[in-house]
Amino acid sequence: MANFVSIDRIKNAVIRLANWRGTVKQQSVAHIFPLLALLEKGVSTTTAKVFEESDDFAFFDRYCKVDGDAEKPYFDPFGREFRIASHPHSNIATARKNTFQNRWRAAVLNTDSGNSEWRLLDDFAEIFASKLLPRAGGTRINVVDLACWLFRHEEFPDGASSDLLRERFRQRFPMSDADFDNLFTYQPEPSENIFVSEAPTTLEVNQLLRSLAFASASTISAQPPIVQQSDNNAQQRLPDDDPILAEVKALLRIGTSGIILRGAPGTGKSWYADQIASALTDGDRSRIFRVQFHPSFTYEDFFDGYRPSDKTNSGFEITGKVFRKALEKSSETQGPVVLLIDEINRGNTAKIFGEALTYIEYGWREVKFLPRLSKDETSVPKNLIVLATMNPHDRSITPLDMALLRRFDHIEIPPSAETATNFLIEAGMSPAHAALVADWFNTLQGLLPFGIGHTFFLNVSDEGQLGLVWRYRILPFCELILEYEPQRLADIKQSYAGLERRIREAV
Repeated sequence: MANFVSIDRIKNAVIRLANWRGTVKQQSVAHIFPLLALLEKGVSTTTAKVFEESDDFAFFDRYCKVDGDAEKPYFDPFGREFRIASHPHSNIATARKNTFQNRWRAAVLNTDSGNSEWRLLDDFAEIFASKLLPRAGGTRINVVDLACWLFRHEEFPDGASSDLLRERFRQRFPMSDADFDNLFTYQPEPSENIFVSEAPTTLEVNQLLRSLAFASASTISAQPPIVQQSDNNAQQRLPDDDPILAEVKALLRIGTSGIILRGAPGTGKSWYADQIASALTDGDRSRIFRVQFHPSFTYEDFFDGYRPSDKTNSGFEITGKVFRKALEKSSETQGPVVLLIDEINRGNTAKIFGEALTYIEYGWREVKFLPRLSKDETSVPKNLIVLATMNPHDRSITPLDMALLRRFDHIEIPPSAETATNFLIEAGMSPAHAALVADWFNTLQGLLPFGIGHTFFLNVSDEGQLGLVWRYRILPFCELILEYEPQRLADIKQSYAGLERRIREAV
């Protein structure tokens, strides 16, 4: 009975090859296929062979061509992108001459016969490895992933295994054991993870690759994320029995001066605040006012401030800012009005609130006071709800003013493995892989001083995208937090490597 690489294993191969490219972060990854093309033609350290540009196209036609798209018929698994017919490889005309021979000195070209005759130098594999894996401990290419991509249309005999994939690769692209070990690594896999008895159809493979292709810069804005932040037209609402919303309503019933949602980065504090505000105002966005505090934010930005005017002798007039507008709206309506303050602890709260610091307190609501820049008294209505967010672990700022701190009630928004799992599955990750990520997420909470939030996993649909989030969001965050704790940082890196291994081994 014949065997074929399954559609799921082709998918994993593309995801993992692209993830590997992101790990090594080297432009030289683009030269892997041109090297394999030479090897397939029989070019070696001992044998010179004629190799022309037409041979390049023949290689890409065999291994990277996708039927059905005349404009972009080639798919690059390392970049998860389609390429135009004239350029299946970004440097197809110059890779060998400019790079292999002149810059890397890994091959030699002889044109004495009028043809392009190539031979690899003895240390070519070491040179390629140094360009692909310049950092200590750099991960070599998993040959099973590469073989699953290259041989996705080929037939295998009954009893095929990952060993057979490796051997076919070695036969198709001959090189010494030492050269192979310089560039590739072999991780055995169960046959049932790789092979099926019926070949995937061309249509199935084409649809798979289109679903895996990363958006181009010209189209990425047209592809909204799966979960979006709320805006003025947002319809998404929290369920009435949401536990955080229930806590907010309970505090409002007993009387609160303000509520701060606090927690580790990535727990969705701002999203929660916006959704709670929408729930409290029945979706009436005209009753929601938003502001973000920062170190240069002042009373004049928040309450009353000056602006140029030709109506006064001084050339300036006093105009109400966001807090003043929220007060006015609260006085005009019977329903709740919400003032959202993002990152409340990033500003000098005592200076920003000024005299209003006393009068936002619930017991001082509706008591008249005279703002510093106004001739008329005002008050803070009881239906004005001050809802703020803060990251209490932000070390770049001073602690929140104690006078304000004691006036506010604090609700912790904890990291949630369940929410992370839901994000992953909704984005398209398999439940089995999502469960593994959730287990690692829980482990991470114990390795970081105050944990990490679940929103890091929004829109993460596969292990390739997980790798992007790890390299460019989670790892830099961990490196910043654990700057003086190298062992704990090493433990986190090791834990992620273990997660990658478990995902690879999962059926």
